[in-house]
Amino acid sequence: MAQKINNQELELTDEIRKQTAKLGVPAELELGVDYELNSDGYSVLSRWYLLRRSYCCRNDCSNCPY
Repeated sequence: MAQKINNQELELTDEIRKQTAKLGVPAELELGVDYELNSDGYSVLSRWYLLRRSYCCRNDCSNCPY
């Protein structure tokens, strides 16, 4: 499911958001699932990770699903 969400193939319904938020954030982040490296070498959190975090931090994240 993480890849579908990250690739925006899945419509993010309220039910999917609630179910994903119940998972909570992972203890360790996995490259390609929870974050990617941009062209400048910075970590960019994925839509999957941000959904699991379950709130918008208002930092204008590029992958923010909220």
